[in-house]
Amino acid sequence: MRQLGGVGRQFIALLPFKLSNTVTQDLPVDDEQVIHDAGWLAQGTLDIKDQLHLGAAVRNDGSSTFGRNDLRSWFPKGSLAWEFTKAIGERSWLSYGKARVAYGEAGIEPVPYLTSQTYSSSQILGGISQGTGNLASQAGLPGLASSFTRAASVLKPERSKEFEAGADFGFFKDRADASVTWYNKTSSDVILRAPVNPSSGYLVEGANAATIRNRGWEASLNVRPLQQADYGWDVGLQWARNRSLVQKLPQGLQYVVIGDFNRQIAQTGQPIGVYLGTGFMRCGVSNNADTVVVDGVGTKGVLGTFCGTAPKGALFIGPDGFPVQDPDLRIVQDPNYSWTASVRSSFRFRKLQVSGLLDIRHGGQIWNGTKGALWSYGTHKDTETRATCTKSADPSTCTGNVKTFGQGGWWDGPVAGPGKGTAVSIGEPWYKFIAACPFIGIDEPCIEQGGFVKLREVSVSYTIDAPWVQRAIGFSSIDVRVSGRNLKTWTKYTGYDPETNLGGPISSAAGAGGVDYFNNPQTRSFAFAITLNH
Repeated sequence: MRQLGGVGRQFIALLPFKLSNTVTQDLPVDDEQVIHDAGWLAQGTLDIKDQLHLGAAVRNDGSSTFGRNDLRSWFPKGSLAWEFTKAIGERSWLSYGKARVAYGEAGIEPVPYLTSQTYSSSQILGGISQGTGNLASQAGLPGLASSFTRAASVLKPERSKEFEAGADFGFFKDRADASVTWYNKTSSDVILRAPVNPSSGYLVEGANAATIRNRGWEASLNVRPLQQADYGWDVGLQWARNRSLVQKLPQGLQYVVIGDFNRQIAQTGQPIGVYLGTGFMRCGVSNNADTVVVDGVGTKGVLGTFCGTAPKGALFIGPDGFPVQDPDLRIVQDPNYSWTASVRSSFRFRKLQVSGLLDIRHGGQIWNGTKGALWSYGTHKDTETRATCTKSADPSTCTGNVKTFGQGGWWDGPVAGPGKGTAVSIGEPWYKFIAACPFIGIDEPCIEQGGFVKLREVSVSYTIDAPWVQRAIGFSSIDVRVSGRNLKTWTKYTGYDPETNLGGPISSAAGAGGVDYFNNPQTRSFAFAITLNH
């Protein structure tokens, strides 16, 4: 993989937006990653009386991304299936039945160069992206900077051991079929960037640092209610639920950060990828012994005094009428979906076929940093209606746009504290100095529900097989197809698209999903295709 990029500084003219229109240019980014993989596979199958099926296989995989002493590893797997309808006979309602179990092991390789000490001319020092920090090359003199990741001395493959059991069924002479599967997958020696003592000159080191379990169910149902020569209709339903759990971390580590932008972590006893951030003080959630201000002259008290009989989660309101930041870090976001599903359907009438696919994601949360940043800039639509303030950081100088926390559609829910029921003006002090999660550090205002229903695809196709097709162009038929993808999304998420993540598919695969910070939404596309069949 190769990455190319460049940064120019200070425009000469307002347009065009090109590197040639800048006064100075940084050294170009030219990063290349090379991975050498090699694998061997041996497998065998055995069928007994055409109803009992056994399979076994073993792999030997190697990768240059592992440590020198662990370049190659063995991974076995095996399966057993029984088509029981061949033993008991078919029924009027059951045309096919199979029970199955399987066990397998697989290895996952880390990103490259975790075992090597690397240097780069494009390493950003004191910034989050090129153009925001310093580079090692300065004043025309070339330079290299070492990575903040210390080379791992030992790095074994991440090994996943999975057991699954399930059954497949066919009903009413294959007018319908169903499948159900339960699985339990344990990943040991999970490769994470574990923190190291900063005095070493590094921040993290690649290590086999965790054990993570994934357990869940998968089910599907396909129904074909209409099956005639001239027309047909079928419907397919899929549903899945997964629960992840971090079971083990290295001794002495409370958590390991896996997010590449936010503090998304692997923490023992929690799902993978939860966000350890900051929120507002809440009864039953924050520490009852935390100190709070109880009046306008600064008298101190403790949170527990005001919670009393308030329900768990009640928002603590300070004497100024605004919520108060919780001084302690806590889990504020879980990006993992509660369950996922899809609905597929197609209808055929003679030579015309129409099909569609609906994707469903239920639960899960997103950190909408885009909204928080736009709040701070005063350019989000929410800020169109705002209070007039004489001092940008002092809410007591604001008038207009009056709200009361906990009622009237403004942070509805139970509240407690000395400022309960106090009306306040919502303007720049709130949007810029309290709610602006990327810059202020209070994440709770930016946490949103990430579930959605998406019309993934609709397609229409027509087959032309008239005799003139063969005579004119020498083909038996022509298929004409028009399709659209990502056509419509139904969601409570206020950003562009809930199906997004700042770190892309790599971070999502590692468990660090649900981060929106000026991300691009999914592409809506349309396609037109002509297929010539011979």
